[in-house]
Amino acid sequence: MKKIPVLSLIAALSCGSVAYAGTMGPVENTSCCLSSFLALEGGYSWNQIDGYNYSLTGISGRLYSRESNNGFTGRLSAGIVRTIDEIFSLSTEIGYGYYGRTTLNPVTSGLATPLPGMLHIRHTLSGFDALAGIAYTDPNYSVYLKAGALVQNMTSKVNADFTPLGLPLVAVFSNSTNHTAVLPELKVGASYNVLPNWALTASYLHAFGASPKESGNFNVLTGNASFYSNTRNSSIDAVLLGVQYSI
Repeated sequence: MKKIPVLSLIAALSCGSVAYAGTMGPVENTSCCLSSFLALEGGYSWNQIDGYNYSLTGISGRLYSRESNNGFTGRLSAGIVRTIDEIFSLSTEIGYGYYGRTTLNPVTSGLATPLPGMLHIRHTLSGFDALAGIAYTDPNYSVYLKAGALVQNMTSKVNADFTPLGLPLVAVFSNSTNHTAVLPELKVGASYNVLPNWALTASYLHAFGASPKESGNFNVLTGNASFYSNTRNSSIDAVLLGVQYSI
């Protein structure tokens, strides 16, 4: 028994015909059936990370970031499907996904001489999610809509260097932080059966988050400064293609 997967055992016990003994004789119950699945998906994602933008009053200069997005995405999930009737079923799943990386590189404008410091930031997004919803099923395909939550990890690595007064002496600062947040999530998709237990899948996923960004204004004439920072976890959109195995 230890070698039998738990999901397979549940499906086997639940999907078989169940006979009830009573005064009316045996009655067969086929209204409820459970099955399970494993899925592997890959695709492309994008986020709402907006970078940073610092202005320098008095010399009309600006230091801002240029975003470079590596949107490769991979997701592994497992779930259970409960049949309601001939065409509708309930579906739940849990999964873990990697949702790409965004790198912020510094750019300057309106400056006659280079700034004495530069700022490089890299954000990496990943997390676990849980979804539940309803599916329309057909012998050849199914279409579903699910809602749930994503526990997103936004890992940020900051590298800054500073060269005072143009001297070759360089001070380097490096720091890594992780911001975790629970974000509402929606997923819509479809699967097409190619073999008795195998299906190809396509889906779109959206996690509702924020648009992380930083901005500031430095007055080089008066020494006054203002600063704004939004470090909340970013929204995610992802388009995924994959393969699903039903147990």
